[in-house]
Amino acid sequence: GIEKCRSSIAEVLGAFADQIIFNSGASEGVSHIVHSVLEIAPANKRVIITSQLEHVAVLKALSYYQTSRGFEVKYVQNDQDGRIRLDHLKTLLD
Repeated sequence: GIEKCRSSIAEVLGAFADQIIFNSGASEGVSHIVHSVLEIAPANKRVIITSQLEHVAVLKALSYYQTSRGFEVKYVQNDQDGRIRLDHLKTLLD
């Protein structure tokens, strides 16, 4: 069953079976990763830099952390081709 699949995938990837997580799609997977990372973020690491071009699942998860968990979310500007404006990113990193 599913546990055999989990073990097989873990073996191919060189991981432990309990490190393999299945989900129903991209939105659930993205949400899981964002929440997993931000739930353990130290108190002095509460600024997130992202782009408005991110997947809606990312933007919704970050909005939750901004409105409910005290994180600051900054949005880097993109050029007309969708590339991150490095000059703007540098100002956000300061």
